[in-house]
Amino acid sequence: MKIAMIVAAAGSSSRFGRGNKLTEMLGDAPVLIHSLRTFGKHPGVACLIVAAAPDRIETYRALAEQYASELAIRWVAGGATRAGSVRNALAAVPETCELVAVHDGARPLASAALLDALAAAAERTGGAIPGKPVADTLKRRSTAGLCEGTVDRSVLWAVETPQVFRTALLRKAYASPVDPTDEAGAMEAMGAPVEIVPSPEPNLKLTTPADLETLRFLAGRKEV
Repeated sequence: MKIAMIVAAAGSSSRFGRGNKLTEMLGDAPVLIHSLRTFGKHPGVACLIVAAAPDRIETYRALAEQYASELAIRWVAGGATRAGSVRNALAAVPETCELVAVHDGARPLASAALLDALAAAAERTGGAIPGKPVADTLKRRSTAGLCEGTVDRSVLWAVETPQVFRTALLRKAYASPVDPTDEAGAMEAMGAPVEIVPSPEPNLKLTTPADLETLRFLAGRKEV
């Protein structure tokens, strides 16, 4: 099946605290470029779409021309929320793409192998997301800051991207006025099944400056 890859890059980087995190250098290229290279060169990806804040599109376009000029990229204006950005990007997905993937531009280490596993699962069930079992002990905290109990972590997973779905199903999910934090939430809202696929490789999302140092260490090990 042909895949349309949507890279969500419309965030404000407010939690990063020191400018635009997607333009920070990671190895030989800015953070955003790594995902574009990985998925833009994937043989199953027929369309690469970047949803970016309108005032940053030209910045990202210039970086793409400098570091990944061989890629054909469709640029769309992101919305005020992630859901708005995905809706805008879905409108640019060709009808020939049976699957659509949505990936955080701030997750530069996601691999082509992970996309392959997710695409296979999405063909089976209609939707698939990557994740890792929660390893830490989880506590409920009261409004007074006190521990109220321990949460059973055996069924809890920390979810990542890319998230992959049958295009028709994700379009249907976003036809309603939902505003979920991820695409799986939109599918859940309409009762559609979503398979969780184990993600064994590092797939850290860049949120804070400390994350950037960790990513640089991991990227050095992977020689990206």
